[in-house]
Amino acid sequence: YQSNPFPVRLPSLEVVRFVACGSEHTLICMQSAVYSFGCGDGGRLGHGSDYSDRYKACEITALRGSHILSISAGTWHSACVVHVVPLDDSG
Repeated sequence: YQSNPFPVRLPSLEVVRFVACGSEHTLICMQSAVYSFGCGDGGRLGHGSDYSDRYKACEITALRGSHILSISAGTWHSACVVHVVPLDDSG
């Protein structure tokens, strides 16, 4: 964990769609993936049971292939709104 801002190299040259900043972590949504970095306490980075701090942007693999509508980061959470298509024609 770093208490001062520092530059982070992004894994690709894709367009950044959204950025969300919590008090100690950041989320970045690009065209093909969502990445997180910063303090991993409590699992706020979204990497399953791995609560370690990340100093480089790491893909949140659970969201791979999802159509992301919005992201949010707070003090102890990260949230992502995902578009889910209906399973059948009923709605």
